[in-house]
Amino acid sequence: MKKRMWVAALIVFAFTFNPSRAPSADSVPKTLEEMKEEVKLAPFRGLKGVNVLVEIVSDDARRMGVTEENLQTTAELCLRKANIPVLPMVPKQIEDSPPPSLYVHVELYISDDKRIAYFSINVDLREGVMLERDPKTFVTATTWTTGVIGIAKPTDGKRVKDNLVEHVEKFCNLYLAAGGKKTPTPTQP
Repeated sequence: MKKRMWVAALIVFAFTFNPSRAPSADSVPKTLEEMKEEVKLAPFRGLKGVNVLVEIVSDDARRMGVTEENLQTTAELCLRKANIPVLPMVPKQIEDSPPPSLYVHVELYISDDKRIAYFSINVDLREGVMLERDPKTFVTATTWTTGVIGIAKPTDGKRVKDNLVEHVEKFCNLYLAAGGKKTPTPTQP
């Protein structure tokens, strides 16, 4: 009976194992730390830049001087300082998939007594992906995310902006660590 089970297991293995899909010895991470690093950087490999989309959910944000426009400018400036291309929102051709987006979602509320403001910032890398179970199906998915929940004085919109910068810089560092495409830094004559 044991011999039949072993024979059956070998037959199943022979029909399911495909040596061309097996990773080479050079590409297999050697340690747990290398594996963690590979997983952490995987969403950034092959990116050639991102566009930036900012959404603020709150009427209180304007009272603190926080607008979609100034957060958009702040995020794009961080990317440009790191020499990461900021892509246009629309693809070059209609049949192209939309470019990857750095999606910034901010919620900000001032307490009823006007003494404190609560905020949350999420920074997501969103990309077009095909479903493995149905490769004809194309969707947008979050492939990386970071965020923070914080408090500030209702007059301290700078604190929200500083937290955004910190999280966009996390994106920049991972993008560059993964070998992302950099735009050349202009040289001065």
